[in-house]
Amino acid sequence: METIISNNLPELVWGLYHLFRKRVDQEQSQESAAQVVDRLSRELAPVDSLFNSISPAKGVHDECKALEVARDFAVSALHLYVAQMIHALKAHYNRISAIYRLPNEVLALIFRFTEGSRDNSLWPLRLRAPLNISRVSRLWRQIALSTPCLWTTIDVTNASIRSVFLERSRNALLSIDVLPGHDYRLDSEEDNCSLRTYQNGTTKAFRLRKPYFTLFIKSLVPFLPRWGSVKLRDIDIYEFPTFHHAPAPNLETFHVYAGGTAKEAQTPPLHLLRGETPRLRDLHLVATCVRLDSPIYANLTSLHLECIKFDESSVTRLLEIFAMCPFLDTLGLVKVRFSSPRGDVPPNTIPLKHLRRMKLVGIARGVEHLIIGSVILTPFLRLHLSPSIDRGLDIFPPGLRIGNSPPNIARIRRLTIRDNAQSFTVTGCAAPTETLLTFGFSTTSSYHASDLIDVLARLAEYVSFHSLESVTFTNLDERTISINQFSHMLLMFPKITILTLSSCSPSFMSALTIGPRSLHCLLLHVLHLHNMHISGVTVALVDSRIRARHWYKWGAIFPLDTLVLQQCFGEVRGRIPELRSLVDVIWEM
Repeated sequence: METIISNNLPELVWGLYHLFRKRVDQEQSQESAAQVVDRLSRELAPVDSLFNSISPAKGVHDECKALEVARDFAVSALHLYVAQMIHALKAHYNRISAIYRLPNEVLALIFRFTEGSRDNSLWPLRLRAPLNISRVSRLWRQIALSTPCLWTTIDVTNASIRSVFLERSRNALLSIDVLPGHDYRLDSEEDNCSLRTYQNGTTKAFRLRKPYFTLFIKSLVPFLPRWGSVKLRDIDIYEFPTFHHAPAPNLETFHVYAGGTAKEAQTPPLHLLRGETPRLRDLHLVATCVRLDSPIYANLTSLHLECIKFDESSVTRLLEIFAMCPFLDTLGLVKVRFSSPRGDVPPNTIPLKHLRRMKLVGIARGVEHLIIGSVILTPFLRLHLSPSIDRGLDIFPPGLRIGNSPPNIARIRRLTIRDNAQSFTVTGCAAPTETLLTFGFSTTSSYHASDLIDVLARLAEYVSFHSLESVTFTNLDERTISINQFSHMLLMFPKITILTLSSCSPSFMSALTIGPRSLHCLLLHVLHLHNMHISGVTVALVDSRIRARHWYKWGAIFPLDTLVLQQCFGEVRGRIPELRSLVDVIWEM
């Protein structure tokens, strides 16, 4: 039997292979494989003469059973042989593939980048690294299993098989993320439908496992010396004795997100993690209060406190923490309040030479000025200020000389002004992706436009508006800002070459029309209209800026070169031919 199989089976398979391969290459529209099998089953049906030698005494049923055994054996042999051929063919492909010629160390590095990508935690368990990687081939599985750092992330998606990750990660530091999907923020390029769906799936898994978070955390307590990064949402850390009595010698990142506002008076007088976190560098607390006398605040590189009311600690203690963090890179204080009076702190005494980002939002104006005045500002600092100010207050502390203001803001070349109905946001950038200053402030309905003009005038003391290249106005409404007030703002930016109006009242375009009483933005080359109403006013605006060079001295006014229309409405299609006869038009529907 083995002889028959070994002699005839390869010949049969290879013969069929070459036949069908030839049919595929020639793209013949002949019978399909199923049709061929059906036809042959009728043409090659056994004739009665084949059974003349069968003795009826032996029984026809025995002969049928023998044929069934022969059939099953032939089918099994065929499956096994073809499976071996396919395996050999894939192995040959792997040998000639570039990815399999890479050293194992390089493959392991690629796997680490894949596993560490931001969106990996959003994918379903079967599609995310390292589980999907380990199913590709035997080699990839061996590399994945021999790379412990691929198995260190434990979150709500793989919580059910955390024992597998704990075992395969060996002694590597763990990253524990108990976060919903929306905490994994996506870039505009990543924000596609599939990732958004998986983001919602992660949020659903978070909600389903929320009742079991206590058991989840307790199961990881024995591995606390291996905690390297911990990010928790909706978990009260003070409910777990572990967070008070056990040290975390290797903890580098600790984020806790809760709701509401945390009060220092309601915080237990205990040191978090016994105050023994020598490697902690990134501390992010939202509505979770840790007393400011805790040793965990020392030697941080990133500190963010949000929605916390310090009933007992003073601002002076916070400044002392800054002094204990000489390598502080990022500082964020959002809706942080102090009840205790502050002590006297001389200005410019804390040298934070590495501070690149400072965010002060929703804190008392006096506290904000004290912090800015007490820190030696670096030349590369990026500021985000958003106080609730009264009219007439300065952007920076009155005692801070202009020469001591953040030198980085002198590099601002692009300004964006956004109306948020009850507040304004002014953003200054050196490049489209390099924000240097964000200043937000609330307004009153009576002085809505006046507040904006006043803040811009004060900002001009620190930022050279004559050096600006681009200005963007967003959400300006003629019901709260008149055309005269808008014209007054345009006079502040005499040398801009790019102007963007986004979701603004169309009447503001009339202020850009060149005329005897309207000479704004004389160097304007590009006008960008986003979500704006297009009408004859738009054509008149462009036409005036083309003809202006004939009315005024050469060099005083530069004609408009390009008009960009993005998601505009109104008479767009009807006005496009007229506009294109005047300037280059870029139309994005």
